[in-house]
Amino acid sequence: MRVLVYFLLVGLIACSNNYQVSTINYKNLTKSQTFTLTSTCGDKVIAIKIEGYGNSTGSSVIHLMLNGEAYESENLDGEFRFKWSGDWYSEKAIIRYIANSDSITNLTLSYRMECV
Repeated sequence: MRVLVYFLLVGLIACSNNYQVSTINYKNLTKSQTFTLTSTCGDKVIAIKIEGYGNSTGSSVIHLMLNGEAYESENLDGEFRFKWSGDWYSEKAIIRYIANSDSITNLTLSYRMECV
C-alpha cells in the first residue's frame, strides 16, 4: 500500500503545472512605457494569467502584446481592475502602457506563466 501511495504522489507531482505568481508595482506612471514579464520556469510556458488593478487620474491604455500587435487591451480610468488569461507559448510577455498627457497611474500587475 505504501508503494502505491508513493507512486501516486510522484505521478501527481510530475504531472502538475509548474508556476509561480509574481507581482510588480508601478507608481506614478506619467509616460508611456514598455514592461517585460518573464517566466520563472524556463521556456516551456503553456499559459499566462495576468491581473491588474490600480487607479489613474486620466485615461490611459494598457496592452498585452503578441507578435507586435495588441493581443489584449484595457482602458485605465479612475479605479480599475482587469484579468487576462489564455494560452501562451513564450517565456516573455510584453506589456505596453500608453499614457494620456494628463494621466498619473498607479498600477499593480500580478502574473503567472504556467509551464509543463
